[in-house]
Amino acid sequence: MDDMDGYVSMRVFGNIDPKVEPLPDYPRMGMPTTFSSIRAGPPVVFTPNSRLFPASTTKGPLSVFSPMINGCSFPGPRWVLLDPAPRAPQHAVLIFADGAAPDNGGPDVRAGCGIVVRPDGKCAVSFALERVGAAPLTSNRAELRAVHAALGLRVWVGEGFGKVVVATDSEYVVRGANEWVVRWQASGWKNSAGRAVANKDLWLMLFAAIEKLEADGMVVQFYLIQRKFNLADKLAKEGAEETDVPTGWVKIAAAAM
Repeated sequence: MDDMDGYVSMRVFGNIDPKVEPLPDYPRMGMPTTFSSIRAGPPVVFTPNSRLFPASTTKGPLSVFSPMINGCSFPGPRWVLLDPAPRAPQHAVLIFADGAAPDNGGPDVRAGCGIVVRPDGKCAVSFALERVGAAPLTSNRAELRAVHAALGLRVWVGEGFGKVVVATDSEYVVRGANEWVVRWQASGWKNSAGRAVANKDLWLMLFAAIEKLEADGMVVQFYLIQRKFNLADKLAKEGAEETDVPTGWVKIAAAAM
């Protein structure tokens, strides 16, 4: 989806003016000189498991990424992993994403999504999973939607990043994006039992977002973490408590964040 194509409305989070509100005292990340405002580098070619961030699932991501101020003209704090390459560095930004569905599979199920971008805890994102068509509200759908929204939340290349890393405790999302997608595409989106892949609509949305970023030179990777490390868990549960549940896809965006 591009711009408002396929969306029924827009919900904007964050509107911090760095000229008014002081930034945290974090180191500043320089903007790579090889970047343009729209491209991070040459197109990224996907191979199985190339979208997997290489780190132990038992190691907390905050031991890998450090708080820094991004390279945006309207700067903001991010979790960053600097690339030491002297030419065309691919500095990485870390985003936490999670989905929740209390009473998953039950008659009173509700679902929500959460995203955390800033180390200082400000401008966190929490929203209800949209109820679209006859698709059920499930934790798997909420996790897919949270990751999809996280990738499109900001123009990451404009912040100086060549890699976006989404931290999630969903093995379903990580394995689907890295392994199962190859089989699904080859089989015409059928599973091993010959039936239609569950949540195909959200998988297609997610892959469209990933492939658009990869076409613009942005590396997209998923960091499988333990739930105790996922800072978006509480926000996803809060999103599930929202009573106003949209019946169409809502574009999730961020202003100054």
